[in-house]
Amino acid sequence: MKLAILNLTGGGISGGYKNYLRNILPYLAADNRLESLFCVSPVSMGVESLVSASDKIRFASCAPFKPFRNGVDKETARLLSSYGPDAIFVPTARVARFRNVPVVTMIQNMAPLAAWEWYGLWQKFKLLVQKYETYKAVCQAEKVIAISGYVRRFISEKWGIADEKIDSIYFGTPLPAENPVRPPNLPEDWRDFIFTAGSIEPYRCLEDVIKCAEYCRKKLAVPVRIVIAGQAKQDMHKYERYIKNMALKAGVAPDLCWVGQIPEAEMTWCYRNCSAFIMTSRVEAGPTTVLEAMSCGAICVAADNAPLPEFFGNAAVYYRPGDIQMLVFRIREVLSWDAEKRKKVSAAAYARSCEFTWKKSAEKTIDLLERIL
Repeated sequence: MKLAILNLTGGGISGGYKNYLRNILPYLAADNRLESLFCVSPVSMGVESLVSASDKIRFASCAPFKPFRNGVDKETARLLSSYGPDAIFVPTARVARFRNVPVVTMIQNMAPLAAWEWYGLWQKFKLLVQKYETYKAVCQAEKVIAISGYVRRFISEKWGIADEKIDSIYFGTPLPAENPVRPPNLPEDWRDFIFTAGSIEPYRCLEDVIKCAEYCRKKLAVPVRIVIAGQAKQDMHKYERYIKNMALKAGVAPDLCWVGQIPEAEMTWCYRNCSAFIMTSRVEAGPTTVLEAMSCGAICVAADNAPLPEFFGNAAVYYRPGDIQMLVFRIREVLSWDAEKRKKVSAAAYARSCEFTWKKSAEKTIDLLERIL
């Protein structure tokens, strides 16, 4: 089978998508059922630098994706004509019709579909365009990969997509960095701290973190230190300023350390050295940070909205989204555990992360492609 993978984006690439390509491409190439892989991406994505050289993987460049197209652009069509794929895989839920070649698409971003309530008018317009493109891609594809049961239920119940058209395939767990490094901008005297990570977006609901810090300082007179990793996209800088100003007004700015976008070695260090990892996000397709935290044995506290319990399972304690007293209670609960209890829960988190493998993800993807052919 000759497979073309079209990475149709505006030119950027998220950390989660980068992690997906870095891990899935070698496993796909290693499967004997695939004769070759043709990976087409905008130059700015730098996909070729993510994986080691392989005789089975060929790379090519295309123009950044533009909305409202009904197929691939002329240059991409020329590349596909030269390659002659048996199937096309679009991991970004974008329309990519090319002759009669069957297309499989994948939804890995639920923000355009379910995060509208947290955004302003301009952001809602952009989300609407993304939602429209996702809907078109899902309707026109031969098969759709849902990376969580939450995604599957959404497109089945909200959009009426036939269940037999959807395949559930989880992402694998990223491997922790081999040589963890403490973030240089983390104060030296911060030994016990709570950690949270993810892009700074309204649907991540970092307000829960700020209010938790405020409750601990003002109501309990027991301040907690919280390390926040992640950065805001250009159009999210206003929200970033808002959330930091919220912390300033609440009097908890000294209790927070914004380390920004940090490399994998520093992320691994934070997961392994934090007293607890908090996941407050309200909308996720398949949260990579959850798998990363569990693979490092972090003690996890999470909102109980879908799909977080689907991934954490019994390896986390949960709070109701927006219920700050309950969040504080859960944090104080895990901080009170003795060393033996923490060791047991940490081991359970690691064991849970091992259930999600890239080998399994690649095998199921190729199984799906074989079925449509």
